[in-house]
Amino acid sequence: MKFHCEKCNYSTSKKGNYDKHLTTKKHLSCYQCNTCNKQYTTNSGLWKHKETCASVSNNNVCELLLKQKEENTKFQEDLLNQIKQQQQQLTEMIPKLGTQKININVFLQEDCKDAINWGDFLKTLEIKMYDYSLSDNISDNIIKTISNGIQELGMYKRPIHCLDAKRKKLCIKHENNWEHDMVKVEDTLRKSNTIIKEKYVGVLKQWEQDHPTWFLNENETENYTHLTSQIMSSVDNVKCRLEISKLVSL
Repeated sequence: MKFHCEKCNYSTSKKGNYDKHLTTKKHLSCYQCNTCNKQYTTNSGLWKHKETCASVSNNNVCELLLKQKEENTKFQEDLLNQIKQQQQQLTEMIPKLGTQKININVFLQEDCKDAINWGDFLKTLEIKMYDYSLSDNISDNIIKTISNGIQELGMYKRPIHCLDAKRKKLCIKHENNWEHDMVKVEDTLRKSNTIIKEKYVGVLKQWEQDHPTWFLNENETENYTHLTSQIMSSVDNVKCRLEISKLVSL
């Protein structure tokens, strides 16, 4: 077993020697440098050491400060370069954005000058019972109805366009003006879905009149029940808007 004095860095295997060391002048009068923790047996030795240690310490501080200054300078240069690059990108983008906006306005006002209003478009949508797919829900059938009407009109006469495929930004022609406000556009589409759904309800009622004894026929009863359940279900307005956006993207 070894006995070690950390203060004096003294080790011995005999406890008696260790106890004796604890009473020595070396142990009792140990002088330690606060900078590097080096120990001396005399105050004069510590004082001489501090002259060189302080110099080394000051040099280390200077080197550290110099290094930090260089790092800060490099960071500022990198940051300045990034700002310059971003400014250059913005400078290049602004004319393009302006040109793009002008091109879209020219397209809508000139190329699509004969486009019909959205309200008039809805009036042209005629629905027959055979148009309703039993395998689809009400939302899918509404999408199909609007899509068929849009495709019949073609690009320049249709009343709706998707100006930004990524953001699904739509514009709709309303009262001879192109509406770009997405809140108003979404509200228009939502109301349109309700109008088309009511058309399906009207067709279902007409079918009831044309088949007054449908409830006596098992097959007709099953089809009627299924149709009623689907037509009366909720419309997925978001799905309708997204699917129509894909169809009318420029």
